[in-house]
Amino acid sequence: MPILLSAAMAASMLLPAAAANQGSGETTTTATEGSYDKSIVMVDAGRKYFSVDSLKSIIDSASSAGMHYVMLGLGNDGMRFLLDDMSLTVGDTTYTSEEVSTAIHAGNEAYSDFEVDELTEDDMDAIMSHADSKGVEIIPLINTPGHMDAILDTAEALTGVDCAYGSSQRTIDITNETATSFTKAFLQKYITYFADKGCTLFNMGVDEYANDAGGMGFPKLVANGQYDDFIKYVNEVSAMVKEAGMTPMAFNDGIYYDNTTDQGTFDQDIIICYWSSGWWGYDVAKPAFLAEQGHQLVNTHGDWYWIVGGNKCTAEKASQFNINSFMSGTIEDPVGAMFCIWSDVPQAQTDASVAEEVADVIAAFGSALPETPERHVHGDASLNEYDKSFVMVDAGRKYFSVDSLKSIIDSASSAGMHYVMLGLGNDGMRFLLDDMTLTVGGTTYTDKQVSDAIHAGNEAYSDFEVDELTEAEMNEILSYAATKGVEIVPLINTPGHMDSILDAAEALTGVDCAYGTSQRTIDITNETATSFTKAFLQKYITYFASKGCTLFNMGVDEYANDAGGMGFPKLVANGQYDDFIKYVNEVSAMVKEAGMTPMAFNDGIYYDNTT
Repeated sequence: MPILLSAAMAASMLLPAAAANQGSGETTTTATEGSYDKSIVMVDAGRKYFSVDSLKSIIDSASSAGMHYVMLGLGNDGMRFLLDDMSLTVGDTTYTSEEVSTAIHAGNEAYSDFEVDELTEDDMDAIMSHADSKGVEIIPLINTPGHMDAILDTAEALTGVDCAYGSSQRTIDITNETATSFTKAFLQKYITYFADKGCTLFNMGVDEYANDAGGMGFPKLVANGQYDDFIKYVNEVSAMVKEAGMTPMAFNDGIYYDNTTDQGTFDQDIIICYWSSGWWGYDVAKPAFLAEQGHQLVNTHGDWYWIVGGNKCTAEKASQFNINSFMSGTIEDPVGAMFCIWSDVPQAQTDASVAEEVADVIAAFGSALPETPERHVHGDASLNEYDKSFVMVDAGRKYFSVDSLKSIIDSASSAGMHYVMLGLGNDGMRFLLDDMTLTVGGTTYTDKQVSDAIHAGNEAYSDFEVDELTEAEMNEILSYAATKGVEIVPLINTPGHMDSILDAAEALTGVDCAYGTSQRTIDITNETATSFTKAFLQKYITYFASKGCTLFNMGVDEYANDAGGMGFPKLVANGQYDDFIKYVNEVSAMVKEAGMTPMAFNDGIYYDNTT
């Protein structure tokens, strides 16, 4: 059934205490104020192929456990995600998309061959949208200069150059210009893609250099006077990540290895995922030392790993996790904690069984983590359980910029609100899709015709320097909201409050679509008017559903409120209220068909108790 909204929306101080950013219901620790804000589940989806459904299941588990992020290790030995355009230019040579994709696929098959070896860009878009709908942000992990078997195979196959460090099958020689140039060009494509999708963090990996070449590689780099080349490479990739607007992350073992500080300085903006303090012959810098160098730390304690084909952290152990207890030391102000699912033996079990088995462990791990302002869960709620705190912005009558809407989202998140409703269609219509083509009956109106007509309607209603948000801007707003644990609820009001849409309908169809003298309400007994409006709505319903939105406000209030009084009494008196009910139910069905829940304002629903 549609969710009804009264005209007044509660301020967060009046909301139920348990309503704002609900967690799992378990007791949680309190982190140092202003520090801890990154609760992460990491999936090694590089060694092992994970399907979209399996990754969605893990995202669901992370969301239910109150986690902020899911890190996808897409490049880790294998490289399990291919973009639509994989063409690369390295120096003066361009490799086609087919050449690069084919080489990566061959590398994946050589490493560990599955029935399907790589996710597609459409797959990743679906994963990102699902994560958005669950209040979870995706962190990509593409590991270099080590753990890159498939990428190294590709570099060597395409360039014809030996790019490996010694006898390693998975690590490039960071003193080899061809190897580093190819790898950075490859990384740049993914950095650009994920930045465009609104990701704010990117894990560079940079761990276990040449761990397959007779011992660990970092001692060799130091001994051979090549550690400065490693630092240079890491800082160059870090700069690429920051240039794209994301924050770089890395695993700890190669950072200031053996407390080596005379070979160069690592970029202090790199967030360190501290997993191991080393072992005999592997003298890794301790967490306190890395903190002294200015790095923020995420507790990624290796004793809590869940390993495909290896030791598996139990739910009981996961519930005992302490964010401050690092390997070889205590850190009072970590910025995060990470539960890792590693695929050491990729074929040991199916991805679906992994997703099923880790659910309880993720829940237990999440129960041990701090509450934060960002912690947010889109869990299943009983029908009458309070779980929807909104801020609504009338961004239809008035144009709001991306920055202004981001600021409102920030305020909503800080207040513990679940949703920001954007009234994009309310008198004005302030958001245009890239493709506004409409087919109504047997007539098709071009993208330009519809866009121009809506723009003219907006200018006639209230003209601003900029009148409409673009699709790229809305994508940015949706991605930003997800990083703040806030879901966007679109509101496109019909059959009233649609001045600009009504103007467009009449201009394009040549038919009087208005209800009487109203300038903002369609006649719901007019087939042309309702068909045009529903075709228009369908485009936005499809767009927002594809972005992972779960709610859609149809408005349906104040029918013909500009035509000499309110319209609902007239509909009842004129025997047309059944037409209104029919229209509302048809739009509601469109929303539900897209997988969203319809909402409406209350005043037209069973007006005057009319049943």
